[in-house]
Amino acid sequence: MMSQRILSELFQKGLVMNKFWVLGLMTGVLFAKEVVVIGTFGETFPVAEKSLLTLFKERLQQVDFSTLQDQWVRGVRHYATRPTPLDLKHAESFHQSRFDPSIVLTKDIMDAKGHIIYAKGKKINPLDYLPNYQPHWLFIDADDEKQMFYAQRCLSAYADLKVILVNGDVPMTSKILQKEVYFDQSGHLVGRFEINETPAFIYRKDAFLMLDYGVSDA
Repeated sequence: MMSQRILSELFQKGLVMNKFWVLGLMTGVLFAKEVVVIGTFGETFPVAEKSLLTLFKERLQQVDFSTLQDQWVRGVRHYATRPTPLDLKHAESFHQSRFDPSIVLTKDIMDAKGHIIYAKGKKINPLDYLPNYQPHWLFIDADDEKQMFYAQRCLSAYADLKVILVNGDVPMTSKILQKEVYFDQSGHLVGRFEINETPAFIYRKDAFLMLDYGVSDA
């Protein structure tokens, strides 16, 4: 073999001094025969020519930070004006449901002297303690033209109406309705009142909250 002839010549010339050198060199030759090129994984860095620090500095100089900042500002502004919409369907017909706002106490409620006012497990309806409270809330999809017309109609009937969006452009809707509007971000109110369609108009009836879905002909 070629490798054996080369080793023989090196040994004869005194370049290979002992059997350990021969063994080492033979090992290198044998393993060299098994080398397989598997390609390049990831980015390679010319370490011999440039240090990593120099390379990173050069890469940073190529980044347009003003553009990145503009993109970030636009993203924040877009989210502020049009938050993530809630996945609610549009009511196809008028129907109603009733919501009981009662809660069950999970612990005793005591006064300043340590006396129990309401015991754990007692069911309490907050509306029983708010006899004059008359809420008027309207949940709408502001991108739906029919719901926007309905919101204008409700505003003419209820001056204290709170318009709450589940989808749409907040400042644009406020400008059209000429009224401050809100957005139920993350669906906290929708979840609390178990709203599953829009438009949804909430108002009080005795000790309950009524939810009118769709547009009433009345």
